[in-house]
Amino acid sequence: PSTTNLAVQANAISGGDLTNYPKTQAFDGSTYPWGAYPGWKSSQTGTNVAPNAYIGQSEITEQVRRIRVYGAGVTTMPDSIKVQYSLDGSSWTDILTYDASEWSGMGYFDVMLPDYGVDVTHSIRLLANADLGSGYSWWILEMIINGVNSGPLPSGGCAHTLSACKAYGANEGFGGFPHLLKS
Repeated sequence: PSTTNLAVQANAISGGDLTNYPKTQAFDGSTYPWGAYPGWKSSQTGTNVAPNAYIGQSEITEQVRRIRVYGAGVTTMPDSIKVQYSLDGSSWTDILTYDASEWSGMGYFDVMLPDYGVDVTHSIRLLANADLGSGYSWWILEMIINGVNSGPLPSGGCAHTLSACKAYGANEGFGGFPHLLKS
């Protein structure tokens, strides 16, 4: 997988942005949670989050292998997230469902993607597959999207230890990174 971040602010897509938290801020390079209006928040809250809230990128020119997600806490992160792609921006195909229920709420987690057979320009998104508590928006500080074309990933991995990942049925992923998948 590439170490190049394929995400750019101009290609950000979402299912709706909360005032002062536009989708472009999920791709601005900042993982700092205490600034004025950091990151992206969905306009959907509570029981309206799934399956309406999403965040992603259009104009992706290579297959994605890793999406690194910097969240703002467990109360603002759905326990289940679908990763989907689209060739036309309107019809979406599931790649996998990621189990974020064991994420600690601190730092980041990595979603490692298998080969999903798309070698043309496409869109990719994370879609909420679970609701949040009343009044909470999905809140992502930053997303980094890495593709297939230029070298190994930097060190890191999912937010769990390898043994914890394996306990939940995960295998070592691309580049030796553990990941959690639910199909």
